[in-house]
Amino acid sequence: MSMNPIADEMNHLIGTAREFQPQYREMYRELSDTVVRREYARGGQMLHRGYYCPSPVYDLIVGGVKRGRLLKRLPSAKSTPDVTFGFNEKDQLVTVERSGGGKEFIFYPEDGLELGIGFMSDRVCLVSECRFAQGRLQTYSCCYLAHGKDFHKEVFAYDEEGLRYLDWYTFCEYDNNKTSYEHEKYQFEHDEDGTLSRYRAVPCDDPFLRERKGLSQTMEAPFSVYDMEFEITQKRKV
Repeated sequence: MSMNPIADEMNHLIGTAREFQPQYREMYRELSDTVVRREYARGGQMLHRGYYCPSPVYDLIVGGVKRGRLLKRLPSAKSTPDVTFGFNEKDQLVTVERSGGGKEFIFYPEDGLELGIGFMSDRVCLVSECRFAQGRLQTYSCCYLAHGKDFHKEVFAYDEEGLRYLDWYTFCEYDNNKTSYEHEKYQFEHDEDGTLSRYRAVPCDDPFLRERKGLSQTMEAPFSVYDMEFEITQKRKV
């Protein structure tokens, strides 16, 4: 166990990847057999699961990342969708297939828990975990294993209006054994109809980050960062 709990969570997902490596193809076939309907999408290649990315705000915060769009019509024989989603009889998303060859299966081992296993080129290359309470997403974690180890986690806090705070963690471990760690925090505002309207970065107190960077006080970015508010133009209730 490391001193950083985020690194420990990354290692937990890496262990999950190793657990499913021998059986991922069989599980994908089994879950594919439960699919009763499919949806198709264009775009979203830079985002985990594209249109159905578990994070409700990733594409709002990261510039240049789009969810893509669902197709209203089935693709023709001459047209291949970028992403195909498979749903079971409970209307749960269980399979994701990308035109580039990557696939993912999603299963629900217990109430409030969703696990995703992505694979390509004969190996598991992605593991994700979502935890829910009272119908709301509490945490979303994802670990990419294609090149080194790239872990991302979002922790959500709500009030009566909806999403209020987001803690955003990234931990990367590269092939040369070097690591990087970041922790950012965002505060959200809502319109009168409950849709997200704007967000801004706020200071976060992270003991591990202070120790890593040799700081003794609460992490503070330049004033200009905290002084800026970013407008959300996409209508989205979270």
